[in-house]
Amino acid sequence: MHRLVAIGDSLTQGFKSGSILETNLSYPAILAWEMGLGEDEFRYPAFAGHGGLPLNIEYVLRRLDREFGEDVDWYELPLAAFHLRRWMDEIEDYWERGPGAAPLKYSGPYHNLAVWGFEIQDAYQLTAAMCQAMTEKSTDDWLRQVPEYSMFRTALRVLNPSGSQAEAHRNATQISRARQLALDGGIENLVVFLGANNVLGTVTSLQCRESAEKDAATPNPANRRANFYRLEDYDVVLSRLVEEVEKLGQDGGRVERVFWGTVPPVTIPPVTRGVGGRMDGDQGLPSPYGDGDDPRWFRRYFRYYTRPWIPEKRFDPREDPHLPGVRMMEIDHRIARYNELLQEKVRLHNDRRRAAGHAPDWLLVDLHQVLERLAYRRYREDLSVPPPPGWSPYELPEALEALELDTRFLMGRQGKRMQGGFFSLDGIHPTTAGYGLVAQEFINVMQAAGVPFYWGDGKTPRQPPVRVDFGRLVRLDSLMGRLPATLDDMWERLEDGDQLLDLFKRAFAWAR
Repeated sequence: MHRLVAIGDSLTQGFKSGSILETNLSYPAILAWEMGLGEDEFRYPAFAGHGGLPLNIEYVLRRLDREFGEDVDWYELPLAAFHLRRWMDEIEDYWERGPGAAPLKYSGPYHNLAVWGFEIQDAYQLTAAMCQAMTEKSTDDWLRQVPEYSMFRTALRVLNPSGSQAEAHRNATQISRARQLALDGGIENLVVFLGANNVLGTVTSLQCRESAEKDAATPNPANRRANFYRLEDYDVVLSRLVEEVEKLGQDGGRVERVFWGTVPPVTIPPVTRGVGGRMDGDQGLPSPYGDGDDPRWFRRYFRYYTRPWIPEKRFDPREDPHLPGVRMMEIDHRIARYNELLQEKVRLHNDRRRAAGHAPDWLLVDLHQVLERLAYRRYREDLSVPPPPGWSPYELPEALEALELDTRFLMGRQGKRMQGGFFSLDGIHPTTAGYGLVAQEFINVMQAAGVPFYWGDGKTPRQPPVRVDFGRLVRLDSLMGRLPATLDDMWERLEDGDQLLDLFKRAFAWAR
């Protein structure tokens, strides 16, 4: 009955430019469009209002455009700071005490169950009641003008949008909501894409905090300190998630296929900037790609990784926040092991199916390799850097190839894009065009698995190969047209060390 259901984090929910807003343009929503599903056949929560949660950088910059025109001169900075604070106060009030905090008439479940900021264990541990309790702690903080506990507010709207006090709704998790759908006629295609947030905090905070055993079992993410999960702790939470997904198809539930996304390399998105030249040795570390890699694999990494707004000529490792290149190599190595664990668990599940006389029904979608093939600074900037075994440049669809997009930080001059385009203004999440590539990768694997695709009437079959309508996505992507004219001014202020206009820093804080 339910042709597409998604469990995931920000990448699956459609987060971009520091907020969750356009859930209608998430990659699962793009998938649903290409499958010919109607609005009632693929339901997702809405977060319209003041640019979404918690703070939409593009929304704020475009408001600056309207107030100051194409340029914010130095003498206008105090007034710009005043406007920013007032707007952020409006955003906070809307989501904490205004219409954004009101329960919805719809009680769920949604088909897109993703929530930004979710780690693996949140899929089966974090309940709507816990989220409600966290949001009730909010205060009207004059200094911290950003909606407090934003991730919990988002999760509450996904898991229990009506605010029902029924026990099943209060105890709802991503897994329990998916269970409802599996029992209600069954799920044809389940997407599970989690794990990035068990390591992403390393690059957003420029600090590595190794996990302990308790982090895997702590239900409330606000009480976890870790942002770099040890392999044994990651195995614990992934094994439990695998077990919970398998249970969805038991005791009357039905799940026909499960598509698992691999964890992408968090060292490639432009939330960090590599400076100081290339690494000149492996520092005793093995390549993330194993023994068959080029012996000069370490040249893919820079000596230091700092904030994207800190120019290389001004970077000082004694003063500026950074992670050393060797740490980034360790992060990539750890992510490679995460993905090997997932691959092994998918293989074991399918082996059990074969032994029982059934066809395999779990499939991998290698999103890690997609980003590796798109990486600009890692491979395209310096052609002498050796790529990993089997690597080839990503072949872009014609509509994106013509735009000359790349994985550098999105920057413009007077509204015209000068570089970037795959990542939005937070340097972590894709633009709508970038989400289209994610959708295409899922479509490719789905077609190979025999998933039927239909045109918009939901009846006329589409003949393979099914291609995402990237022309439509480009038209809908506000960052593919004219960029905020004040973007370059804000960037210059950040480069100058101006703390008044720290929108990017606030977005990177992952306010919980």
